[in-house]
Amino acid sequence: FLIIVPLVSVVGFAGYSLSKSQAQADAVTRELATRLASALKWQGLTETNAARTQAMIVSSDPALEAEFKEHIAATSAQISEVQKSLESMALSDADKAQMNKIAAARKAMIDLRGEARKLKGDGQQDQAVTLINQKYNPSVVAYLTALREFAAQQQQNAADAQAAMAAERMLTVK
Repeated sequence: FLIIVPLVSVVGFAGYSLSKSQAQADAVTRELATRLASALKWQGLTETNAARTQAMIVSSDPALEAEFKEHIAATSAQISEVQKSLESMALSDADKAQMNKIAAARKAMIDLRGEARKLKGDGQQDQAVTLINQKYNPSVVAYLTALREFAAQQQQNAADAQAAMAAERMLTVK
């Protein structure tokens, strides 16, 4: 009996520690999965708006512009929501730095989109198309690259967290 009580205590503590560790691991995994899903959603929305912008500027059909103008605004609002959601999470310094890089790339792209729309609205279709090809498209590539880098960071963060949790579980078992 004297051996059973300490043994039950040790097993109980190990079970409690393992359960607590698993709960923390689940929470971290969920947050990292949410970050990654948000980054991928943001990337998809950005690609959609970039294609709409290009089609709207290159096309001479005013109906296309009227149709895409509302969709671009709605998608931009969705992107802003995703961005705010990510910024409200507990991000590392590296994640925050990447988010700042993304925000700067997004602003540059939006400014160029506005400039192209103004040129087209002023009847300077050829200049608008040139701006799209020479400046806007490269800014989209830079923006999407920054988003992909953030997604890759989140994948690496998840892998690092899983490795750390596995190591912690091994300590609990020992």
